[in-house]
Amino acid sequence: MPPIPVMPLTAGLEERMVALRRTLHRNPEVGLYAPQAQMGVINALRGLPLDVAKARGSSSVVAILRATPKRGQPVRAPIVHRALMGATPIEERTAELFAARNGAMHAAGADLQTAALVGAISHLCEAEIPLPGDVMCVFQAGEPGQGAIESLLDEGLLDFLDEAPAVAYGTRFEAEAATGTHLIHEGQATADVASFCITVYRYGSPFDQISVDSQRVAALIVRALYDCVGSLNYARDVRLVAGVVNSSFSIGVQPSETTLLVTCASIDAQQHSHIVQDLGRVALTVAAAENALAVIGDIENISAVYNDAGAVHLWSETASAFAADGRCHHLERPAVLADDLSLLFPGTPLAIGFFGAASPVAHNTLPPGLNSAATVFDDRVIANVAAFLSTLSRASLGRETASGTAVNRHS
Repeated sequence: MPPIPVMPLTAGLEERMVALRRTLHRNPEVGLYAPQAQMGVINALRGLPLDVAKARGSSSVVAILRATPKRGQPVRAPIVHRALMGATPIEERTAELFAARNGAMHAAGADLQTAALVGAISHLCEAEIPLPGDVMCVFQAGEPGQGAIESLLDEGLLDFLDEAPAVAYGTRFEAEAATGTHLIHEGQATADVASFCITVYRYGSPFDQISVDSQRVAALIVRALYDCVGSLNYARDVRLVAGVVNSSFSIGVQPSETTLLVTCASIDAQQHSHIVQDLGRVALTVAAAENALAVIGDIENISAVYNDAGAVHLWSETASAFAADGRCHHLERPAVLADDLSLLFPGTPLAIGFFGAASPVAHNTLPPGLNSAATVFDDRVIANVAAFLSTLSRASLGRETASGTAVNRHS
């Protein structure tokens, strides 16, 4: 089939989407309850021919553009786009005029994801092009693994489609890749991630010579965990974050207990469970050596997302018309980050792609990576990504699906 015609966003729509992104960025909200972000999305979609629903257990929003097939045209299975909305608890330290000042920050680009997806569905509505299948947009509150998808499932907000979607897409932004760069990885796209708590309890009275300080032992455990990961031959494939999340602290008094939160992401599926088990053993060994009691809590897992070959092919083909250098770059390895896109519609072909959005900087200065207090994104990328997602939607509905064959709703 011939390529899908590319239609750029109108100047007015582009301006509105950049304004939406900057409003979201100025008012970041951490966790599942983000009323300002939810209202910003709903207001931006108001007046469009969409079915819009708000979640109750979170601030997620689901919007559906219903199929409008031409006479005699078969109705295709729907497609889904997902954008994250959650901010991170990082105090922003940038010079942006719209920088956040409330102790949180959109340091991973969720504000860009949200604005780009609002732009994409708005673009489809304004174009008034007949679509042979539904397009669902899921604006997911919080960060991956915080329960937003489970809430959507429990409330039945993902049941508004007549059948399972043909493909589900997710977008991510990369602060270290040049604006206009399109990146994707076939097969495993993200990491397996495990999170668990370790609570260290004080032994004895703080006035006893044999007293065990829970904070000191916790600090020793953190160092040992990082040493454990650093000693691995494949340490570059593992990302560990460990730190104190709770301590009954008061000046001059040793806390009775100290709790650590440990998160381990690994792109080696075969080694992941062994790494997590080793981290637990290291923690208990350190605590025992210090005559302290350590208790490891339940392990919460986020499974890696695997990109479907057909979906990656269509993504790459569509990206060739939008990428600054005329092609989509295929990443050599999965991204060492968490994503729960696969929970939306289990068994549905998936594709998560990355878009470069590095802010223009001096050539001799390296831009900060994701989740840094100094992370700055170039929001000129929003119009490009919104137009890409709009075109990808039409390509997915009008051509072969990720499984390699066109899917009719009544087949």
